[in-house]
Amino acid sequence: MAGLMLALVMPALGEADAEQQLADAEQVYRREGPEAALPLFEDLSAQFLASSDKEAEARVIGYIGEIHWRLGNYEQAGETLEQALILKRETGDRLQE
Repeated sequence: MAGLMLALVMPALGEADAEQQLADAEQVYRREGPEAALPLFEDLSAQFLASSDKEAEARVIGYIGEIHWRLGNYEQAGETLEQALILKRETGDRLQE
């Protein structure tokens, strides 16, 4: 529900800006770990949901699932990764799938 609320108030991202924010979040994930990166990916997820960029949303949700897995939140990780897989199939992204 919070993601939906954020999606309603956040402006849609430009494609270049979105890719840069995603790259920045990936860097935080690599350098500072999953706990530091999770809020960044959650914010990006809401923004991509608002912009209807399903491919980017699927990538971000995949990261969120991976982060939950690394944090030991296995049930939430499974649900999130399943959601990412569905989006990847919908967009025809066979490489990510």
